[in-house]
Amino acid sequence: MKNELIELVDKELGKFYSKIFEERQEGDYKDFTKFDAETVKNWLKEAENFINEIAKLTTDIIDKSSDKS
Repeated sequence: MKNELIELVDKELGKFYSKIFEERQEGDYKDFTKFDAETVKNWLKEAENFINEIAKLTTDIIDKSSDKS
């Protein structure tokens, strides 16, 4: 099942998740880390897209699961 889910998620979404996770780690654990406003604005747009795509994927999985019942 895990491999099936990986194939359902766009590779670019996975790359974004990895990138933003690393930035979060840096922001949390490195001293004096700063991010410029434009970069953060872009991350917010990408995060909204990420959340929307994962929500669609989740809904599709639930719907398919319900259809099998």
